[in-house]
Amino acid sequence: MELPRVGATLGGESPPGFSENHRPRGKGGLVFCFNVLWKSKNLIHMEVEPGGEDPRFFCSLVYGPPVWKEKEGFWLVMRQLAPTDNTPWICIGDFNDLIRSNEKKGGRPTLGSSSRGLQHFMQSMGLVDLGFLGSRFTWCNKRPGLANIRERLDRGI
Repeated sequence: MELPRVGATLGGESPPGFSENHRPRGKGGLVFCFNVLWKSKNLIHMEVEPGGEDPRFFCSLVYGPPVWKEKEGFWLVMRQLAPTDNTPWICIGDFNDLIRSNEKKGGRPTLGSSSRGLQHFMQSMGLVDLGFLGSRFTWCNKRPGLANIRERLDRGI
């Protein structure tokens, strides 16, 4: 079934919260609706409706605060945004936090409680890491030799 371009039916512009992607000559493509429920410098939280038979879900795009004094408030907001029903929720991005000490190589060792906001958040909310393919580390300070630090900060949960 070929869908008409929404922008064409609305005077050339798509409505807010609507995204479309069409392949040449109208064959295939992607159409979905989303509603931004919360946004800040560290987070965009939205409800997504893929359409058709697929159920709606929540998606949080994350850039975790790199500053320690902002982390506690960030995790509080994340807990408040969690669905209260069984609606699926995916959180994707740079959390600027580690789950385990083996997610860091180089630099000062992580202390047991100093970098565990993400771990506590996941445990308390019943969330799981979606895993990854490729390099174990997603960030590097780009320094040579012993000054080199690598960490896994980016993930999907």
